[in-house]
Amino acid sequence: MSFENAQNRFRLLSGLSEDECEQWSSVLNESLDYVQGIVTKKELSDADERRLGTLAGVLAYCKYMIYSIEAGSGYRAGEITVNADNDTYKNAQSIWQNELRLNSDLVGESRFVFRAVKP
Repeated sequence: MSFENAQNRFRLLSGLSEDECEQWSSVLNESLDYVQGIVTKKELSDADERRLGTLAGVLAYCKYMIYSIEAGSGYRAGEITVNADNDTYKNAQSIWQNELRLNSDLVGESRFVFRAVKP
């Protein structure tokens, strides 16, 4: 999985310049580490490695979207209020979940569920 591939996908999605992307290199590295941690396929081909790099770039973009939310952003039209914070978060989650589905043959995200125990 390459940093360059992840960075290229991040730059494409975010529309940031190469210099602006430098500020987000730690987020890209965190995303690469996370994706590496959820890989379930034992032997990876070069194509698999490219797909995983792309997945890491998408995760970095989703984090970028969430981190870039301005508090209180949104608008009101009559009785309808659109909260950009919530919409942006939902869009980022949707993008990430879609990419996970597309790469489900390579990765698996374990989920922790807390449930009450009945006596």
